[in-house]
Amino acid sequence: MSIRALSASLTLVLLILPGAAAAELPAPASFVRADNWVSRLTPAEQAQLVNIPAPEGSISGPDLPDVPPYEPQDDDAVGIAAFSWRDHEGADWLMPVRNQRQCGSCAAFGITAMLEMRVRQDLNEPNLRIDLSDSQCLTCAGGDCVDGITLPQGISVMEIEGLVTEECGPYAEEGNEVILTACDDVCTGGDRGRAYLRGVRLLDFSELPELTDQIALMKKALLESPLLVRIAVWSDLFSYGGGVYVNASDDEDEIVGYHALLLVGWDDAAQAWLVRNSWGSGWGNDGYLWLGYGASDSNRQVYTAVGSDASTLYDIDGDGLVGVDDGGPDCDDFNPDVFPGADERIGDGIDSDCDGLDPAPEPVIEEDTGCSQSGASPTWLAILALLGVGLIYTPRP
Repeated sequence: MSIRALSASLTLVLLILPGAAAAELPAPASFVRADNWVSRLTPAEQAQLVNIPAPEGSISGPDLPDVPPYEPQDDDAVGIAAFSWRDHEGADWLMPVRNQRQCGSCAAFGITAMLEMRVRQDLNEPNLRIDLSDSQCLTCAGGDCVDGITLPQGISVMEIEGLVTEECGPYAEEGNEVILTACDDVCTGGDRGRAYLRGVRLLDFSELPELTDQIALMKKALLESPLLVRIAVWSDLFSYGGGVYVNASDDEDEIVGYHALLLVGWDDAAQAWLVRNSWGSGWGNDGYLWLGYGASDSNRQVYTAVGSDASTLYDIDGDGLVGVDDGGPDCDDFNPDVFPGADERIGDGIDSDCDGLDPAPEPVIEEDTGCSQSGASPTWLAILALLGVGLIYTPRP
């Protein structure tokens, strides 16, 4: 099936800013420049990292079908000055930052991270050990390290094909060369299944020309789940080392390429989004970036996932709990009758309530009814035995 055909059935939500109503560039912010592996690459190598195909104005065409817009559930974001999925309800919901290396796979890394995060949310397991195949997302969408994919193409793959685990479709490296797993070469029995996106929504900015209104809508969506964004990249981003980044130039002729990021929080005091990148933990703030509101066209193309299905990978028995091997509390993810709090069946050899114990049956104590099974109690049998001895042996006077 072609990507065009896949995209025709894609249900997604995209935040689009119409080109004619583009928001003004935010005021310059200060950020710290730092030497890192990305800043040391040649300009050609840097451009390869940010190779999402350039848009022609706003996103349109066969890769993006008509979809319903994102509709916020409430106004909970109003008055919240700062928020982060890295510290939400006492947990860090984000997976460790990964590194795409010298490969044009940023779209695949961003999309895969969005799905992994959605799976954690849907299972309510912030510590779920989930690692899906970035390579499969890229190659099954028709891309490779040279030819990047669009965000809609990658999303189509995850809705239609699903993603196997990283172990089943590895993203390997030999020296400076990334070795991708071809779409048809993922294992067929080395994992338990695949994870799927079940809905991504469009946040339409066509009626919101003001940047402040766009930011407010993005905050509402971000409270529900992290946002996948496509940004324009100028060369100064590569050397980011801290602070709030705002592109110094707005000259479109100086754009190096387009890159995918995952927005995971905000801070009004800094006037910035907290963003997860895919250039490893040695870049930026341990792999993260503070990106100024509206900077780098970050409000032009934004997606949010609204559902997932990982039932063939996690919570296989459908009891609502993830197995202990994947970071959950269920000690047997293949038996729906085994989970913390289940009724324990004494002596059945199964630890039904996952407390580490299988209680042995209590010993049966037979009640002395005065009769043995042969009609005489053990006490009378002993007396009769003694009398028998007396009858057999009688001492002489």
